[in-house]
Amino acid sequence: MKVNISKSYGEKAVLDGFAFDFPEGEITAVVGVSGAGKTTLLNAMASLTTYEGENGFKGKDISYVFQTPRLIPAITLEKNIEFALSGKIKDVHLCKQTAQNALMAVGLFADRAKYPGQLSGGMAQRASLARAFFCPCSAIFMDEPFKECDAVTKKRLTDLFVKLYSESPKTVVLVTHDIEEALTLAGKVAVLKDGKVFKCYDAGPAAKTDAVTLMAVKEQIIADLI
Repeated sequence: MKVNISKSYGEKAVLDGFAFDFPEGEITAVVGVSGAGKTTLLNAMASLTTYEGENGFKGKDISYVFQTPRLIPAITLEKNIEFALSGKIKDVHLCKQTAQNALMAVGLFADRAKYPGQLSGGMAQRASLARAFFCPCSAIFMDEPFKECDAVTKKRLTDLFVKLYSESPKTVVLVTHDIEEALTLAGKVAVLKDGKVFKCYDAGPAAKTDAVTLMAVKEQIIADLI
């Protein structure tokens, strides 16, 4: 999916011709420091904000995993998932079954009658991942989805993400400031700096099996961002 996007707020250019071809069916990470425009990029590609330029994701069905789960507090976990799916799955019975399958896939079926306020942060974010992967879509955008998690919860959630992706590969765009997270999960890592793609690194299977190479790439990305 090719994009070439610019976005300004007044005289401040947040994205200044961010040009990249996101491989379909693969995971791509975009890394940058806080305030670099990562969330703005996702929102523009999802057509949640205005922008100028080319956007290959325009008109596509997009699922979004936000930094926080964004569950509706007044309805149960199962009803939350059903509500998210109902916009794409019109058959009521199929929608309910898909919601239950989603909750089973992330180990939350037994908690389906609970309300969001009764869930831990990790449980709520598991529900967010289930909602994204089981909603019919061509791409998933992830905005620092593990940012608020402690180390143990983050490991569990990233393992779950890998499991869900392996079972149902989709085009995934992950934005994060966590370089290790990007190198662990993505096949390509693009560095966002000064509103553009500064560099792009290969983090595919060959690189992931070589700890020395990954460490060298991590150090290079850190140098890029300074």
